[in-house]
Amino acid sequence: MAGAESGGGVRQATGRQAPRSQLRKATLAASIGNFVEWFDFGFYGYLATTIAVVFFPGEGSLAGLLATFAVFGAAFLVRPLGAIFFGSVGDRLGRNKVLAITILIMSAATFLVALLPGYRTIGIAAPILLLVLRLVQGFAAGGEPGGAATFLAEYAPSRRRGTYVSMWHVSSFAALVCSSGLVLFLHEVMTSEQLLAWGWRIPFLLALPAGLIGLYIRLRVEDTPEFRVLQSESATAQSPLRELIRHDLPSLVRVFFLAAIQQFGFYTVFVYLASFLQVEGGFSAGFGTLVTVLAVVAAMIAVMPFGALSDRVGRKPVLVGSCVVLAVGAVPLMRLAGSGSPTAVVAAALLLAVTVGAFMGASAPAYPEQFSTRRRYAGMSLAFGLAAAVFGGTAPYLSTFVTDRLSDPLAPGYLLVAFALVSLIAGLTLRETAYRSLDEL
Repeated sequence: MAGAESGGGVRQATGRQAPRSQLRKATLAASIGNFVEWFDFGFYGYLATTIAVVFFPGEGSLAGLLATFAVFGAAFLVRPLGAIFFGSVGDRLGRNKVLAITILIMSAATFLVALLPGYRTIGIAAPILLLVLRLVQGFAAGGEPGGAATFLAEYAPSRRRGTYVSMWHVSSFAALVCSSGLVLFLHEVMTSEQLLAWGWRIPFLLALPAGLIGLYIRLRVEDTPEFRVLQSESATAQSPLRELIRHDLPSLVRVFFLAAIQQFGFYTVFVYLASFLQVEGGFSAGFGTLVTVLAVVAAMIAVMPFGALSDRVGRKPVLVGSCVVLAVGAVPLMRLAGSGSPTAVVAAALLLAVTVGAFMGASAPAYPEQFSTRRRYAGMSLAFGLAAAVFGGTAPYLSTFVTDRLSDPLAPGYLLVAFALVSLIAGLTLRETAYRSLDEL
């Protein structure tokens, strides 16, 4: 397809790019929804021990925590369904329309969690309603990562795509900084009784105004230059999912396995670790949250430089190198995290965080680059959503369960090694996609 102008934006095949002002708006629009998504998922994980008491008070401490993480993981099980639905609509009707819908649904479902009575008030209905709202949130979130990455990839200049698309992950980490910082603040200013009675609701209440702000921003940004050209040529896919299965099955499988260590590593280091330090390390909830905040900040700082590095040396060297470091270092670093020394815990968390952040910096552009514009939203969403369901949402539960069964606090480290090797194999089979325009790909 030849390059063409559409609505002030120009296809990358022409060698030109969207105006800088549009690029800034697109970056903000894509990032804000991702921020809302991870703000919710972050503080749910950080407040897991409190939520367990509110919604599962009849269980023992471990059983209640496992039940809380099971509800956490259930939201990921419906992500592939949301990815299929919203990804297909996004490829047929437009990226910005779908991104506006997903942020509205996500923020509304999260807000409603804040209004739920606890188990002691309405009994078994409380955890059931919590599960329903988490499923709604997870369904909408299935269309968020693929849409945000696609939106940024199709707006970004070809030779700086890694830099711009990695902003997708920067917004994730910024959300975790805010959510973990808020939880840390609540632990400092509230008693345990106040936190159980009403304090845990505060982060959930904030989701609605944040979502409305994001909705306003997204509605003010026009669709990507790439998609507008497809529309002008009446070349959009009528059945993106069918085309994906027919033409892009190897890419779907490759991205799915490539994302294994990102998903499991992300939730292990930035969500599960806080609970691990409390249950296995004997540290306070406040210290566990503080360590998580430091780890998230370190990863947030690392993501964009490694995204930029992948623009210079290629995606594969950064992805493969990160997997090798995790495969070799995960177990020793988890041993440090469980040593009981605060200094060792912080050092281990920072090293794990930077390595996961390096992988995410290069994977952010690599994922959408594997699919054509006609099927990019659906392909990216489906592969990433499946990986989130299989490797991500199960991470806190799996780590807690395996640690208990093996009576070995290093169990999360063994799991990290296994998933790093899975992603390493996928990374070695990846085609190099840096430097090239989306039309060439």
